[in-house]
Amino acid sequence: MTLIDLVTKDNSEILKNILTSIAILIGGGWTFWRFILLREGNSKIQFNVDLKVIGVHKDKYIVEVIAVVENKGNVRHYVNDFCFDLLYLSDKNDVVEGDERINKQVLFEKTLSKRYWIPPDWYYSFIDAGVIQNYTYTTFLPLDSKFALVFAQFKYPDRKSGFHTSQKTFAIPKSTTRENSDY
Repeated sequence: MTLIDLVTKDNSEILKNILTSIAILIGGGWTFWRFILLREGNSKIQFNVDLKVIGVHKDKYIVEVIAVVENKGNVRHYVNDFCFDLLYLSDKNDVVEGDERINKQVLFEKTLSKRYWIPPDWYYSFIDAGVIQNYTYTTFLPLDSKFALVFAQFKYPDRKSGFHTSQKTFAIPKSTTRENSDY
């Protein structure tokens, strides 16, 4: 082996090692950017609630409480402990400011507390990436209800992520009163 062959072999080995190191750094940087900074490996959830007044039956409004969960991420999202509270205000209620636990928002009366869209013994449901999933629960409100509030939450499967909440207040339309109802 000549000196030129030895130098050429060493240079090619050094160049190969440098290119391998650069490729590893680029791959590691890309992985860090995608999975740590952008959290590509986690679900990205948009969670909203809705309330639909179906009609009047005897002395109650029949309502449908709706959860709309959209998975905007790239991975399947699991949902458990998925529940809501349904509260209302009627003409009998004064408008009262709540305490710090509810951030001094208007205090509503509870009609339903901790009702589940997915019963606890079903363990969980899931929403695949790019899917919008609706969950519904049919119940009732007193006929004198003027406003309703839905407060909902679910827990993430991993303990570090905690929980996700959604809350919305609804006016009960006057057109759904007994006199205007076909029910």
